[in-house]
Amino acid sequence: MKLFLSLLLLSAVGMVSAADAPRFDPKPIIERKIDLGQEASLVLAKDGQALFEIVLPASATGVDRFAAEELAEFTGKIIGSRPAITDKASGTVPAFIIGNRDLAREWGLPLDQLDRDGFFIQTKGNLIL
Repeated sequence: MKLFLSLLLLSAVGMVSAADAPRFDPKPIIERKIDLGQEASLVLAKDGQALFEIVLPASATGVDRFAAEELAEFTGKIIGSRPAITDKASGTVPAFIIGNRDLAREWGLPLDQLDRDGFFIQTKGNLIL
């Protein structure tokens, strides 16, 4: 009986503590939006073949590597063939560039204003950053 009452008391304390804990309240620094330009579309797959590559710079973090692997795995499942992951864009096919902060700054993306879960997607020619 003492064990039961002890567990009941601990449960009640835990519930009160959880109820008093601050809730996660993300306050976006940058407004969530999408801005679509008038650029021509890119062909990324045809007849079960991936017609793009994934570029992961040498300076990539573990999170960048994970993102590139996930992109390759799941687009490969959708298309039927896994796209190549390389460290430089070939220039012959569209390229998804993952984690290249220097290029993002060069393109004028304000990386210092990104939220915890924020991201940018921008295209120039056949490069997708």
